[in-house]
Amino acid sequence: MSDANSAAFWKQLLARDSSVGRYSGPEQHDLRNLAMAAPQTVSLLPFSLMRPIESIVVVLKGRLTVTVGAYADVGADGFANLVQRFTLRGTHNEFGSQVPWDMSGASTFVYPKHFQDNGGQCFTSVGGAALTLQAQPGVPFTSNFAGTVATHDFIVIWHMPMTPLLGGRSQSGKRQQTNYLLYRRNWNDSLQLDIALGDASSLGDPTGATTAFTAFQSATGTPQLQTLVNYGSPGPFEGAAAPGIVIRNEQMLNNVTTAGNQIRLMQLQKYITNAITLRAGTLETTGQTAGVTTFDTFSDLFLDRTQLLVDGKQIRRVDSNFAERAYLNRFNDNTPIQGHYSLNFIESGNVLTAYRADTPDLRSADIALYSDLVGVGANDRVTVIQELVRGGIYADV
Repeated sequence: MSDANSAAFWKQLLARDSSVGRYSGPEQHDLRNLAMAAPQTVSLLPFSLMRPIESIVVVLKGRLTVTVGAYADVGADGFANLVQRFTLRGTHNEFGSQVPWDMSGASTFVYPKHFQDNGGQCFTSVGGAALTLQAQPGVPFTSNFAGTVATHDFIVIWHMPMTPLLGGRSQSGKRQQTNYLLYRRNWNDSLQLDIALGDASSLGDPTGATTAFTAFQSATGTPQLQTLVNYGSPGPFEGAAAPGIVIRNEQMLNNVTTAGNQIRLMQLQKYITNAITLRAGTLETTGQTAGVTTFDTFSDLFLDRTQLLVDGKQIRRVDSNFAERAYLNRFNDNTPIQGHYSLNFIESGNVLTAYRADTPDLRSADIALYSDLVGVGANDRVTVIQELVRGGIYADV
C-alpha cells in the first residue's frame, strides 16, 4: 500500500478523483410500443450491472387526440402524470429486499428540481404546431396539457437518479456520488423496474371528450416507451467505493383535511436522512378511472412551519415554509415550485451532513414530521418522500 506522503499515493488519489466523474450517457435498456386505452403495469427485464448504474431515464412519446369536446378540467401535472408509478426493486446482498425508488410519475418528474435547476422535460405540439419544450414547473404550477379539441403530441422524459442530489455540477459532488452507484457486487443483476401507466383520465377530467392515444405525430399506431440507463465509469477504482443505497419512497397522506397548528403528519424511519420532500394539493375527483390518481391543483398555502421533531424537539427550526424554500432555492440555484417543499440536510453539498436518524440514542425516540395545516379541505392531500440512505461512507455509530 502506498505511503500517504508518497508521490504514488497522490497520483492514485488524483486519478481516482478524475475518473469517477465520468458517465456513459443514457444507453437503451428497453423499447416497446403500448396501447394506453386503460391503466396497465409494464415490468421490465432486470438491468445489467456489468457497469454500475448512476440513473435511469424513461421516455414516453405519443399523440393524444381529443375530439367531440374539450376536457372538463385538466390536471396540474399534465403529461408527467401518464406514468402513475415507478417502482425499482431488487435484492441487496447485505440489506435484503429493497426498493430504491417508489414514486409517482408526476413526483419523479419534478423531484430533481427540488435540488437543482431542472427536473424532467416535456415537449408538446398542439394541432401540428412546432414541437415546444414546456417550461419547468414553477409558481403558478401550470399544466403542460391544454385539454382542447386537437391533436396533442408529447415527449416526456423522467430522470431517476440513484445518487444523492447535491445541487451543483462540481467534480466534488460527482466524486461523492460514486459511493451510491448501483454495483453488481451488491445487487447481482436483481434490479427490476415496474412502470404503472394511466389512461386519458391521468390528464384530468375527460368528461365530454372523446380521446385516443396513437403513435407520435401519427393518427395510427401506439405510443412508445423507452427506458435508458446512465452508467458510471469508475474503472479500476470501483473497488475503492463504499456503496450505500439511496431510498426514495413516496407516501400519500389522507390526514391533512382538518386545519390546525403543528399537526403530526407521519412517523419517519430511523435511517440516515438526506432530505424530506412534500407536495400539497387538491385531488381531481371527477372522471377518474379506477386506480388513477391526479392532482387538480397545487397550493403554497396548505402547509406552514413544516418541520422534523424528535421527541417533540426541533431538529431544524422552520418558522416559515416560504422562507425555508427561498433559502434552499438560493443554495441550490433553483426556483420554487407551487405546493412543493423540501427539508434538505445536505444543502452543504456534502453527503456527510445528512441527518443521522440511525444513531443508538434515537432507537426509542419518536421521530415525526409536523406541520401547520391551513385552509385545507376534504380533497386535499400531501405526499411525502423521506430520502433515506443505508450503508455508504458514514462513520459507524
